[in-house]
Amino acid sequence: AEARHVTATVYAADFHGRRDACGGTYSDYRVTAAHPWLPCGTRVRVSHQGRTLVVPITDRCQCESIDLSYAAAKRLGVTQPRMNDLLRGRMDKFGLDALMLLATTAGLTVELRVMKPAA
Repeated sequence: AEARHVTATVYAADFHGRRDACGGTYSDYRVTAAHPWLPCGTRVRVSHQGRTLVVPITDRCQCESIDLSYAAAKRLGVTQPRMNDLLRGRMDKFGLDALMLLATTAGLTVELRVMKPAA
């Protein structure tokens, strides 16, 4: 099989307990993944910084590559905040340092202004 290098994301926490596209129930605690077009049950080898894990595709996603369950991401050592949470505007799930790192990694210029509250 052909190996491809893609950027994986991690499921948003609010999918836990919901029905998945393959007929099961998604759990943050099961090692699974979602993919836009691979058939349900396909097993995919995912690697990150020397760790490798084989995960079954159990759901569909609107991601560009693959969406890992929290358990899969944790086993691979991915400890960054969930990109899907950021994309959905859930800024409260991130510390300022994580937001700054994500922004600068994306090539954005960050401007921070601290102001007194309006009277």
